[in-house]
Amino acid sequence: LAALVAHPAAGPLVLAALRRHGRDAGLAPHELPAAVVLAADPPSVADGTLTTSGKIARAALVARHGARLEASVSAPTGAADLSTAPTGEADPSTAPNGGTDLSLRATDMAGLSTGSTDLPDLASGPDGGLAARLARVASSLLGRAVTADEPLVDALDSLGAAALLAALTEELGRPLPLPAWFASRSLTELAGRLRPAGSAPSGSALVDEAARELARPVALGPLTPLARPLRTVLLTGATGFLGAHLLEELLASTGLRVVCLVRGASDGAARERLARACLDLGIERVGAALAEPSGRAPGAALADRVTVVAGDLAAPRLGLDEASCDELAASVDAVLHAGAVVSWLAPYAALRGANVDGTRTLLALCARRATPLHLVSTISTVPADGDEDTRLSLTAAASSPYALSKWLSEELARQAAARGLPLAIYRPAMIAPHSVRGTSNRLDFIHRYLVGSSALGCHLDLGARLDMTPVDFVARAIVALLTASPGGGPATHLVNVAQSMTYAELGRAMVAAQL
Repeated sequence: LAALVAHPAAGPLVLAALRRHGRDAGLAPHELPAAVVLAADPPSVADGTLTTSGKIARAALVARHGARLEASVSAPTGAADLSTAPTGEADPSTAPNGGTDLSLRATDMAGLSTGSTDLPDLASGPDGGLAARLARVASSLLGRAVTADEPLVDALDSLGAAALLAALTEELGRPLPLPAWFASRSLTELAGRLRPAGSAPSGSALVDEAARELARPVALGPLTPLARPLRTVLLTGATGFLGAHLLEELLASTGLRVVCLVRGASDGAARERLARACLDLGIERVGAALAEPSGRAPGAALADRVTVVAGDLAAPRLGLDEASCDELAASVDAVLHAGAVVSWLAPYAALRGANVDGTRTLLALCARRATPLHLVSTISTVPADGDEDTRLSLTAAASSPYALSKWLSEELARQAAARGLPLAIYRPAMIAPHSVRGTSNRLDFIHRYLVGSSALGCHLDLGARLDMTPVDFVARAIVALLTASPGGGPATHLVNVAQSMTYAELGRAMVAAQL
């Protein structure tokens, strides 16, 4: 394998084949790969190119392969003989002199993960307006009219954002810097951040934003923790993949009452939304009970233990009037905070409301009666080789807006805990489908990877482990920890590295199951 990878014709042949297969599959030009680097050794946790949750460590890959990519694109074009391609035809996406166009250079790759937003003067174009050019690309990709001023996060999930980034890269002629994307709420803002080369650098905007957030103290009064029985839990994020299973577990294994904060125009609409979410995930007993008027369904007693309150984590006072907020604070004995906007490509501005300000509001609510906060965070807030007592530095956390938003949520909670608020933090890794029902989060990486592998009839032959923890295990563990130590406790990591499959093992299992 090492000899094959080192052959000068291998890279261009692989790139040509990938682009040819992509065109045959109907991919748009911006969806085709622009370059390829071949490596005999797959990414791994051991060499730092994979995180412990099986995700690509982009900066480490750039550091490892950037020099090779730079050397390959600097070599004389036409050096690789494409005439031996299995199909007998060269890839049409070649440079004018016949060499394969490997225009994605290592310096461009570095720009994806650093703070650099220096680009050539992009304002000049067919219409002279960069924002309008970006909006046309987005409209073509999404199949609808996209305005330059509409919030990006409202239109895209993580994979949609990745597709748009690829399309904009095609339009601009080089990779679009991720810091500029992360910091922009709209295409107009994005266009403003793509400055001509030579402009003054912007510095680390995310680090500066986080420092300002930490300097703003959490509004807490005097804290006197009181020993009281655990009867009622406030649950946020109940319509999410993990949150719905937390609700199921709370109702199945405890006698607690649960108050769910759910977005909706009214309490009734919020209840209907929660019922649909449970039914969609196969949590039929809870979903059916919530869907029927109290007293009419077989699960009426179950439904009577659930109160659904229409609210919004990102809004002041959780979207409640003052009296309702006071009533909520007085009625709950613990808060299980699982609500968040989960997106690895959304800008920080789109995440701050729910992920940071929402935590700040809940801390103030908890402080009224020293109510314990049980915070569901993410393993991404700690180093790859860290344990429950370690956490990333601010600079390291700022490499991703999502990780930063969860890191800040933890830091604000720690500030409150230092002043006496009872706290527990739970850090799951990659949450996998239900171990019995098989239901999954249809929008996450695992689900889409498995569906894609099945549809294409192929899988990644990698030795990296996916660190998949079934959602029912995560929910059971959190509820068990909450009920065992309602007054809080140390941070807990909910991971499954040792028993998780590698990409290759998972692929072979799918083949054996004829999926």
